[in-house]
Amino acid sequence: MLIFADSKIESVAVHRVGNKAQDEFYILSDQSLDLDDEMQAYLMRFFIDPFHKSMRVFRLSHINSSLDLNEVYYYACRIFDGRYEFLEASKILAQRLYEISNYPKIKAGEFYTVKLSNVLFEGEEREALALFKIDNKESYLDANPENGTYKLKIANGVGVGKIDKAVIILNCEAEHGYKVILAENTRSFDAIFWRDEFLQVEPRNDANLQTTVTMNTFRSFVTEKLDERFELEKVDKIDLLNKGMAYFKDHESFNEEEFSETVLQNADTIAMYRDFSQAMAEDRGIEMPKSFQICGSVLKKNKSAFKNVIKLDKNAQIHLTGKRDFIEKGFDEEKGMNYYKVYFENES
Repeated sequence: MLIFADSKIESVAVHRVGNKAQDEFYILSDQSLDLDDEMQAYLMRFFIDPFHKSMRVFRLSHINSSLDLNEVYYYACRIFDGRYEFLEASKILAQRLYEISNYPKIKAGEFYTVKLSNVLFEGEEREALALFKIDNKESYLDANPENGTYKLKIANGVGVGKIDKAVIILNCEAEHGYKVILAENTRSFDAIFWRDEFLQVEPRNDANLQTTVTMNTFRSFVTEKLDERFELEKVDKIDLLNKGMAYFKDHESFNEEEFSETVLQNADTIAMYRDFSQAMAEDRGIEMPKSFQICGSVLKKNKSAFKNVIKLDKNAQIHLTGKRDFIEKGFDEEKGMNYYKVYFENES
């Protein structure tokens, strides 16, 4: 989680980036913005709002594996180490964005380059470089008193929480492409273009990602894949999900072999799971290790996705958290209905 309690905006530069495919041009500012205390406070709120829900960590990359060929990486390095003046680097980044904005669907808009100090992430304060593109504006009614009445005018702008293309590059792990937090608020074409072609980011293969992928893979395997070979009752699936969640809660690290033997047990099911998890990792383009540290924040976030509720028509629910042997399913011939029999010692 990003924390901005002690953060400060050190520099802001704004440029206009048009759509090259539409024969639009770009407009570069000659100087950075001069912010008073009121504007500093407002812009801080404006800039950090897109990242409140961002959990995934990325890294800057390049298809040829040479990080310096990624221009966002190249100029971020030079801003952080002082080899390039902030405003000049922001101009080059704006021009780079313009040059690749060669698709008809890309909208013209303002490109903000922001240097921040004291951004707290994963327990460490870092300086950071934030980039924003604002191209979706709304109309606002502006009323001003004048000569005993009000004058109305329509103004176009963007409100807090309305930025959908935003990224923060934290000044750490430079040799691996930095830690990058991407605000993914839309799946529009230009948002994907911003991520894949301008920034060129890929998920950071860390405990956060590994825990997320493994939990999602196991849940999909139990709820979907197992049906292809086994006829499992819903109660059996919930029992497996409960065992999987118990493993994640009781262990600080994940070990694939131990997990399979503890949770799945059956040799055929284990082989099926390994094939499935490998295929899922390949589809995501991720190389998953056989063991890794379990990320507690991911575990907490994904706990609710491991559903342990059996809904019975519209009048009852069974929350299965105990042993599988204490519940039986049957069919009553006389009533022509299914039923569950639950064993228990005490009632509360």
